[in-house]
Amino acid sequence: MAKGIRWRRGAWETQVTIHGQRHYKSFRFANSEAGLKKAIAARESWIEKLSHGEQRYDSAVPFGNIAQSYLDQSDLKPSTRQTYKQILNQYWMDVLALKPVYTVRPSHIREILSSHDVSQKTKRNALIPLRGVFDLAIEEELIAGNPVNAVRLKKHQKPPIIRFTPTEKESLLSKLEGDALFFYTIAFETGMRTGEILGLQWEDITKDTITLTRAMVRRRITDLKTSKVRSVYVSQRLHKILHNHPRRFAGGYVFRNQLDKPCLDADNFNEAWKKALKQCRMTYRRAYTCRHTRASEMLMAGVEPAFAAKQLGHTTEMFLNTYADWISGVKDRDQVNLLNNI
Repeated sequence: MAKGIRWRRGAWETQVTIHGQRHYKSFRFANSEAGLKKAIAARESWIEKLSHGEQRYDSAVPFGNIAQSYLDQSDLKPSTRQTYKQILNQYWMDVLALKPVYTVRPSHIREILSSHDVSQKTKRNALIPLRGVFDLAIEEELIAGNPVNAVRLKKHQKPPIIRFTPTEKESLLSKLEGDALFFYTIAFETGMRTGEILGLQWEDITKDTITLTRAMVRRRITDLKTSKVRSVYVSQRLHKILHNHPRRFAGGYVFRNQLDKPCLDADNFNEAWKKALKQCRMTYRRAYTCRHTRASEMLMAGVEPAFAAKQLGHTTEMFLNTYADWISGVKDRDQVNLLNNI
């Protein structure tokens, strides 16, 4: 690695101290030998400008203005924009809004984060739009480097995945009824996400598969990108339930409210879920655990990780990272069986 420059978070990062002032900058070139050469050349040019005082910053531009410009970018999805706006308002705007953007230091960011009693994961998420704001300020040549890059957080330790055992699964389903039973049977049998289930239409369901082309996101139906459209295998158990459902030939959305409109959220189902858990005297687990349960069932049945990942709408890499322990357990048993046959 070249001295003074390193690859981090999708860019080549560097820092330099000139005339007693430290400057940070990132260069978005490929993580390759050719990309490194370009980054080194860009770094030298940048240092030359700094040394001769050619890099000027508009001290009148406050953080709040850049933050609003960042949110107004057309390439942010509406749901992402809303989430980022909430994060910026909750964590950063009260303190930084009127502060000239070039004066914000890593120490300011650390101090603000330390004032919030939240998990490391939540703090890490709070830095995502903040990093984007400062990246935009760099593009506008208002600052030389991103102060967020100098903020270090402890690595987030993911809690262990606790699935439902087959007995727990059946016990839980036995306490549900009506649309709630139908909803969570689909969740358990397919591993589909809540928004994907709410977005289902009867036309998406055939004898053997469910084709996912849309999802309910923040109470709005969103069409999935072509790369995200997928077909999910329908188990024999789910096939019987789907094809014997009284609304099977009604068309339109599978889950509808009392006004015969599409369900915009899963609030009613969640209440039934909590009640069923209490009746079964089970420790509370999110409904998302249905998805983990389906993943573990597939792996323990010997399903190839690549196929299981495709069923859940994961990349294979993400699937392996999430369920590595289950995969390891299955492979260990297979290897022991092989040894026993020697």
